[in-house]
Amino acid sequence: MLHRNSQKRIYIDDATYFITTTTKNRVAFFKEKIFCDLLIEELKICKDIFKFYLYAFVILDNHLHLLLKPKTAKDLSKIMHFLKRNSSRNINRIIESDTPRPEGEDDHPRLQGGFQSIEQKIKIFQKQFLQKYNQNSKFFPPFQWQKSFLDHFIRNQKDFKNHLLYIHQNPEKHGITKNYEQYKYSSLNAEFQAWIDQS
Repeated sequence: MLHRNSQKRIYIDDATYFITTTTKNRVAFFKEKIFCDLLIEELKICKDIFKFYLYAFVILDNHLHLLLKPKTAKDLSKIMHFLKRNSSRNINRIIESDTPRPEGEDDHPRLQGGFQSIEQKIKIFQKQFLQKYNQNSKFFPPFQWQKSFLDHFIRNQKDFKNHLLYIHQNPEKHGITKNYEQYKYSSLNAEFQAWIDQS
C-alpha cells in the first residue's frame, strides 16, 4: 500500500498530499453515476473556494483518491471536511428527493454564484434519481463517509509519479474498467482537463 493509516497529520507548507477517503462500511454508493456527478461538482466548488492545486483524482465504487497541494498546510483538513460534509448532505438530499434543503444552511457561503449553481444541479440529479428509482430510495441507506481520511505526504518527484499512476490505474486495478484511460470519473477524462492542474 502506498499510504499509512496515521491520525497524526504532517502539515508542511507547499507540500503535495495523496488523500484517500472511504464511504462508511465501504458501501458502494459510487456505482450510481448520479452520485459520482454530484461529487465532481462538489470537488470543483471546493477547489474554487480553497484555491488548492488538484493534480489528479479518481472516484471508485466506495472511495475517492486525490492528489493535491493545499494553499496552506492547515487547509488540508478544512478541504476534506468541506468536501465530505457537503457531498454527504447533498447525496442524502438526492436519495430523499422530497426533502427540502435545511433552512439557514448555506453549503458554499464563500463562492459567489456557487450556491445557486449547485442547487440547480441538485434539482437535476434529484429528477434523474426519481426517474431511475421511482422514489424507491430504500435501495440506498443514508450516505456517510468514514470518519477522518488517509493522507500521505509526497516526498519527491518519483513519489509523486508513483501516486499519480496509482490514481489513474485504480479503476482498472479494481475491475471497474478494462481501460483506465477511458474511465469517466478520473482526472484523465478530457472533460476535466480545464480545471485539473498540470504537474
